[in-house]
Amino acid sequence: MKKNYILYIFSLIFILQACKLSQKENPNSFNSELDTIVCPANVPLTEKEKNSIIDSIDGLNKAQNIKKFLDSAHQRVPFNGCIYIEQKKIPLYQKCEGVTCFKCPSEYSIDEHSTFQLASLSKTFTAILTLKLIQQGKFLITDTIQKFYPNFPYKGIDIKQLLCHRSGLPDYIYAFENKSRKKIDNPDNQLIMDWFEEFKPEKYRNPDRSFSYNNSNYMVLAAVIEKVLNKPFEYVLEQELFKPLKMKDSFTAKNKRVNEHITVGHENKKEISKDFFDDVLGDKGIYSSINDLKIWYRALSTGNFISKSVLDSAFSPQSFESKGVRNYGLGFRLLLDKESQKIKYVFHNGWWKGYNSLFWFDPTTETFICALTNEKNKSIYKYKGLINILIPNSVENEDDEHE
Repeated sequence: MKKNYILYIFSLIFILQACKLSQKENPNSFNSELDTIVCPANVPLTEKEKNSIIDSIDGLNKAQNIKKFLDSAHQRVPFNGCIYIEQKKIPLYQKCEGVTCFKCPSEYSIDEHSTFQLASLSKTFTAILTLKLIQQGKFLITDTIQKFYPNFPYKGIDIKQLLCHRSGLPDYIYAFENKSRKKIDNPDNQLIMDWFEEFKPEKYRNPDRSFSYNNSNYMVLAAVIEKVLNKPFEYVLEQELFKPLKMKDSFTAKNKRVNEHITVGHENKKEISKDFFDDVLGDKGIYSSINDLKIWYRALSTGNFISKSVLDSAFSPQSFESKGVRNYGLGFRLLLDKESQKIKYVFHNGWWKGYNSLFWFDPTTETFICALTNEKNKSIYKYKGLINILIPNSVENEDDEHE
């Protein structure tokens, strides 16, 4: 196995205590890289301010309990991937372990720049890109699909209904029989749009009748973006999101980078081969690293990259036909407070062909949990224990296993 990249898995207590040391007292205690890793990234805090935050969130104790919780969980279900947890910009836990591929000729150790297929977590990028383009005046949230694809066979579906999964469209992954594939090895979004026009699979329900999570919604959004800008979706993502945010590890399945950082999806240590629909984007298909997802979280939590009003709309519940605390905004799953029905948590999970992803944050307490794995492992969705460590007595013990 190739020698491990530098992984900063120290004792969690050591990490947080390191942040609390005064550089005036011990100016050589950090090199610049280590200081960036263990202390709040891109936040101009003095040592006194860092100490104050760590004390206010009981950071040392939380770090110990998080480590105990995850060590126990990973004893039962071995973990291959990366996990990162922070509160109020203070890192409480980061661990990257395992290899990018179990049986490849060259095995590389996973580190913070290792790239994983995000699966349905990709929808958060498609949603924000769509809202950004709407903000730029490229199209309207009330535009119907027929404005861009006049022969699309399902009427009355607008951009907003696609964003919040209220279109009633059939799911493209299950809608087309083998005969419709026409000997194509890997279809793209434009071909799927052609198939909808040609084969007209039966819709699930009428538009805006109810929430129905469906990959076709985000596939169509990506196709609309390609049609409006006359550019490949992966190019627009790169220019509008990845480059401005300096997400240097991020790309799509259609412009996949082959290097020592890219991981391979597995189930039971067996490599999962390329899927027929891998090159269809919008609903999935983005590869990213734990390092870049920290950047993505900051973009979604600060309002510096896209306006707060746009973020507020993305994090606003859109479906009310069924009572409950679960809802969906514009590209994001939401957990609501039972009494006030206000937003408690924002999140999105993902699963696709040996990959699992978790992206969760609490805007009020500035708490962020992210996990990526390339070995099918649903245990990463069992994060209620973590939340109760970070925000004591905040969630009930209920199952959260969904995309």
